[in-house]
Amino acid sequence: MDPKSAAVMSGAIIPQIEPVDIGLGSVEKGSTILTAKPRKKTMTSVYLKYFETATDGKSRKCKFCGQSYSIATATGNLGRHLSNRHPGYDKIGDSSNSHTPQPVTVAKKPQAQVKVPAVELDHLNWVLIKWLLVASLPTSTLTEKWLINAFKFLNPSAELWSGKKFQTVLREVFRSMQESVRLTVEQVCSKVSVTLDFWTSYEQILYMSVTCQWIDENWSFQKVLLDICHIPSPCGGSEIYYALLKVLRLYNLETKILSCTHDNSPNALHACHTLKGDMDSQKWLRFAIFRVLLTH
Repeated sequence: MDPKSAAVMSGAIIPQIEPVDIGLGSVEKGSTILTAKPRKKTMTSVYLKYFETATDGKSRKCKFCGQSYSIATATGNLGRHLSNRHPGYDKIGDSSNSHTPQPVTVAKKPQAQVKVPAVELDHLNWVLIKWLLVASLPTSTLTEKWLINAFKFLNPSAELWSGKKFQTVLREVFRSMQESVRLTVEQVCSKVSVTLDFWTSYEQILYMSVTCQWIDENWSFQKVLLDICHIPSPCGGSEIYYALLKVLRLYNLETKILSCTHDNSPNALHACHTLKGDMDSQKWLRFAIFRVLLTH
């Protein structure tokens, strides 16, 4: 009876000791808990190979752009990051599955990304300049943070020119267009007519546009904008006269003016009569003034 009782006792004691040992081992060695939990979470997502775990084990970093996420971030969010920020990442991943060609692909793709966006970014900045001119917005609009952040969200590699470069490019475009107009007007052999238009900005600043019209040798009507002038205060007839005379001298049109059309305002009429008096003093020149009556 004693050996049997001993066997029963040993069988009863051993099963009770083993759970205690496992429990103690799990408390004393935290590594056993950490190794058991990842097995239950099935961390075999296809997205994880595109992220590298930080040395502290608390975050993951995207291999393409370096964006960091918490280690607890769901793999679905990682997948959305890859789809939105790196379209075609799965094709890149397939080509880099083998270890030997991986250094070659990594070395070639940064070179391609340096050359291709350079042309696209220049095109983007030129489109912004066109948008700026058509919308009549100030150049400071291009330095707004919301605009830069919007393009960064669409394409992290997007880079806009600085405000000084935008101003330099705009000046070069204006001078180039002005020179093109000057060469066109110089080739006109006949007399030309000018039209004056006036308007006031939101800041109550008076502006005047000077348009030139003529009939070419093929009896075709031609028209070109010469300039848009800011009329200084007090915006009287003398200020309009000097602004108009400056434009005519810029394009060497003092001796080619046939007529001038304006909006029949007193200041514009005074400026045109002053110009007519100057031209009448030169006996070989004749000058006509046409007034346009605006009706509502």
